[in-house]
Amino acid sequence: MATRNRKTPSAAPVGNAPIKESVGTVLATFAGPSTTALAAGAVDQLDTAAQRRLATQKIGAQEAAAAMPANPLKAAEHGLRNGHAPQAGRPVEPHHPIDTASTVTEDAASPKVGLGQAVDFVKDQYRHCKTILVLGVDSALVARAMLPSGLPDGSADPGFLVSTSGKAAPAFIAALARHRHFERETDPPAV
Repeated sequence: MATRNRKTPSAAPVGNAPIKESVGTVLATFAGPSTTALAAGAVDQLDTAAQRRLATQKIGAQEAAAAMPANPLKAAEHGLRNGHAPQAGRPVEPHHPIDTASTVTEDAASPKVGLGQAVDFVKDQYRHCKTILVLGVDSALVARAMLPSGLPDGSADPGFLVSTSGKAAPAFIAALARHRHFERETDPPAV
């Protein structure tokens, strides 16, 4: 089992090395600080946009954890009645829109997180013969990725689903169960 070296937190990262070590990996989540505290001003010291986005998100997690060290309503969350009529809690505003993004899946172009790698992500999913579900008739992302509308032989692609209704779940689950749709595979790749 792989483990990570746990560093003792320092008051403030100095230079590039400590801030890079403090950023962590894309496996970090919005669950409170798990590594050295990051200073907002240190984000600019990072080399890549991906490192800066991750550091910004981790700063947001630190701020949210500090703003809500405990949930006073936790005890009232248990039981069927409480589940159907939950009490309103105290909201914490994110310091940046990326704070609420999933670390890996939302590193993509969207109003929520800005520019990212969404087109390449969708192309990779297609090339790896993975199931893709498009909600709505038109998708700017799919159009920008220039994905073929069918298989190389002209038949429908069972792993490329387009749905205009909320009834796509059974077909999507069935397509996911296949894991990959190798009939899509071409050499060289179509996209």
